[in-house]
Order: sequence, then C-alpha cells, then structure tokens
Amino acid sequence: MLKEMLVLLTLSASVSALAESTYSIQLGTKVEWTPYHMDTPLGGDGMAVRAVACIMSRINQPFMIQKRPWKRAQEETKVGQLDGFFSASKNDTRDSYATLSKVFLPQERIFYSLKKHINIPLESYTLDYIHLHVSVGARDGSNTLNSLKKGGGWTSQFFTDIQKIHFLLTN
Repeated sequence: MLKEMLVLLTLSASVSALAESTYSIQLGTKVEWTPYHMDTPLGGDGMAVRAVACIMSRINQPFMIQKRPWKRAQEETKVGQLDGFFSASKNDTRDSYATLSKVFLPQERIFYSLKKHINIPLESYTLDYIHLHVSVGARDGSNTLNSLKKGGGWTSQFFTDIQKIHFLLTN
C-alpha cells in the first residue's frame, strides 16, 4: 500500500511539473489565414490562435507562436525544430510524423462561384456538375487541395496561385 501511494504521489508530482512547465512550446502556424490566424497591431489573433491560447492557459503551459509559410511550419515540426503546428486537419502525410489533436475548429468544404457563372438551375449545380464543368482553386499545400486531388473525378483545372484563385472568383 505504501509503495502504491509513493508511485501515485510520484506520478502526481510528474504530471503537476509537466503542467507547470517552464519549457515554452514552439508552435508554427501560417502567416495569415483569416479568420483562423491574423496579424493585428498587438500580435496574432483569430479563432485558432484564441483556441490555442485558451488551451495553453488552462494547463498553464508557456508557448510561442512562430509564423511561417504553411509548408515550412509542417516541415519544421517534422524535423523537430517546432513542437507542433496549427490549425490543421487530418492528412495522411502529416499523420506520419504528427498526431492530430481533438478537432476544435471543424472544417466544411464549400464551393463558391459568381452567380453570373451559374447558368443552370441551382438544384442542378451539384458536386458532380462542379467536377465536370468548373475550374477550382485551393491554396498550394492545403488540405483542401489534397482533398480535391484525393477525391478524383476532376476534369477541370486546379489553380493554386492566390492571384489566379482571386481571378477565378472575380471574373
């Protein structure tokens, strides 16, 4: 009984020490992706930044957010230069070197198109129709693009350059 209490006490002290660690966790995130992370005059903000800050505050864990291009934040985590990255969704490549936490910002794939480009009844504007007739765009290296490619069936062109995506949305 004494031995079990000593193990429990040691375990409790270890967990307590981890929870109040002086080690500052280094997290990477994309430079800016509204509304998840944005630059403001006072520093980073956004839904994902606030969620991470709330979690770290509750467990009394110091952390620093390193703004990086998205691919670099993931690569630096892979090689151990960063402790993790956010906000991300499930992805087979990332799963090989990182563990997805509980999803705290659910994602939904939504297609936007200018009304003037939809010259069929809206009820006919289905995913199958989009696959066959609509050019689509997503950030290079994003899970949206990976999801689109993995889903297959696309006969139209993919655009990953932000200026081309903007052109698609405005013309």
